[in-house]
Amino acid sequence: RIGQHALLSDKEIIAKALPANIRFVHRVPANHEVYPILVAIGWASHGSNISESETSPVIAHAVVAEDSDTNEVVGVVYALSDGDGFYYIKNMMVHPKWQHKRVGSALMREMVNWLEQNSKVDASVYLHTGANLSEFYSQFGFGPAFGMHRMIKKKG
Repeated sequence: RIGQHALLSDKEIIAKALPANIRFVHRVPANHEVYPILVAIGWASHGSNISESETSPVIAHAVVAEDSDTNEVVGVVYALSDGDGFYYIKNMMVHPKWQHKRVGSALMREMVNWLEQNSKVDASVYLHTGANLSEFYSQFGFGPAFGMHRMIKKKG
């Protein structure tokens, strides 16, 4: 499967594998467009600490997958940046009814292409993921990196 993809261009892969009504738009989605996806994938729910008004981080760039039949946002990926060569991929997400249809792969390909065209030489791009998704992100050139982590525990 990987060898087959190496012979095709990004546009050929997208055209061959994606639902015909999915289009990609480089824009920051509105909170009301993203919140239904957060609820559908379990990252937010009624009673959670994420509200519709708090869904968008400070963003350097975003790519939105839209259903061209309904104009519904079905996926999004954000890149945060310090403006000087550091990028962080945040919240790459696809609505469950559009998962396993190459929408997430095409979103990441769009974002990686944008980063390669718009970032400085030797810019660093990071993301945080669990081991279960490491193979998915490795196809876009991401690999393990040393990092540290701290959870903030609320007193109360």
